[in-house]
Amino acid sequence: MWGKKWNSIGKLPCPDSDNSLPHRNQVASETVRAANLAAAQWVSCDVCVEENKICKCEKDIEDLKSVVSDTDVEHHVKANGSFVHAVINMSGMLIGLGQLSTPYALENGGWASAFLLVGLGLVTVVAVLVALPSLWLRNLSSISFLSTAGIIMSLLIFTMVACTGLFGGVKADHTIPALQLHNIPAISGLYIFSFAGHIVFPDLYIAMKDPSKFTKVSIVSFTLVTMLYTALAFMGAKLYGPEVSSQITLSMPRSLIVTKIALWATVLTPMTKYALEFAPFAMQLEHNLPQSMKSKTTMIIRGSVGSLLLLAILALALSVPYFEHVLSLTGSLVSVGICIIFPCAFYTKIFWTQISKPLLILNVALIVFGFLLGVSGTISSSKSLIRSLQRAHSA
Repeated sequence: MWGKKWNSIGKLPCPDSDNSLPHRNQVASETVRAANLAAAQWVSCDVCVEENKICKCEKDIEDLKSVVSDTDVEHHVKANGSFVHAVINMSGMLIGLGQLSTPYALENGGWASAFLLVGLGLVTVVAVLVALPSLWLRNLSSISFLSTAGIIMSLLIFTMVACTGLFGGVKADHTIPALQLHNIPAISGLYIFSFAGHIVFPDLYIAMKDPSKFTKVSIVSFTLVTMLYTALAFMGAKLYGPEVSSQITLSMPRSLIVTKIALWATVLTPMTKYALEFAPFAMQLEHNLPQSMKSKTTMIIRGSVGSLLLLAILALALSVPYFEHVLSLTGSLVSVGICIIFPCAFYTKIFWTQISKPLLILNVALIVFGFLLGVSGTISSSKSLIRSLQRAHSA
C-alpha cells in the first residue's frame, strides 16, 4: 500500500480545492514522507502555473506545512535515543534467559526431564516486586540503563560458565553430535525464542534521533548476540555433554562460588527486560487514552496496568515451572511468527509491486519454512509440556 503511494508522488495531478489531505496525526517515523508530499505538491503547483491552469494550492500547502510541523514536533518529543541507546536496547532485548537453554538445545535436542528449581519461586516473587518500578519509566533512552544491566548479567553468566571449566575442575572433553534431525522440531523453538525481540523494534526505530542508522543498529546487535549465544552453546555442550540441563546454570557444580553468582545473575536478568518488553503495549495504551487526560493520570494508569500484567505473568510462571518446555512452546507458537512469518509477509505485502522475483520467492519460502517449523515445534513442545504436567500430578 505504502509502496504504491510512494510511486504515485511524482505523478500528482493539479490539486483541486476539494481534494482531501493526509491526516494530521502521523507518527514520528512518517516525517520524511510528509515532507516529500509537501515538496511534490509544490512542484505540481509550479506545473499548473506553467501550463496556465487554474491552481488553488495555498490552502493545501498550508495544511501540508501543518502536517510536517505536527510530525516534526512529535518526532522531537519521541526521538531522543542515540545510536548507542538503540544498540543497547536491542541487544538487551535479544540477550536474555534464552541463552541458558542453548547448550541443552545443542546437545540434547530438547527432550530432558521437567525443570523445577526448589526455592526459586520465592526469589522470583522478590525479583518481580523489585522490577515493578521500572514499568513506570516512559523514555526508551532512560530504559537503556536497564538494558545495559541485562547485558552485564548475561556476560556475567557466560563468564561464570567459563570459570567452571577453567578453575572448577570441569573438563571440556564431551563430543557434540553433528546433527540429530529427529530432534529439530523440539529444539527449534528454543533457538528462535532467543532472538524474539522484534515486537519492540518499531518503538526503538521511532525513538532514534537518526532512524537511518537503524539497519546498522540491527546488524551490530544481532551480530553481538549471535556470537555470545554460539560461544555459550558450544562451551556448555562441551563441558557437560549429554548431562547438560535445560538451564545451563543447573549443571554447574553447586559448591563453587561462581555457580551462586550465575544463579543470582539468572534471577536478575528478567528484571532488566520487563520495562522494554512492556513499552509497545504501554505506548498503544497511552495512544488510546483521551488526550485531555492529565499526564500524571496517564502515568498512573500506565504503571498500574503494567504492574498487574507483571503479577499475572508471575502467577503463570509459578504455575507452569518447566523452563525448557515453556521456552520451546513460546518460541514455536509465538516467536516464529514474530521473527520470521510476519516480517516476511508484511514486507511482501507492502512492496509487492517493487520487489524482484528472486526476492519474492525467498520471502515466500521463508514464510512456508517458518509456518512448518512453528507447527511442528508447537506440537512437539506441547506434547513434552503435557507429559511433564502429567508426571507432576501423578507423583
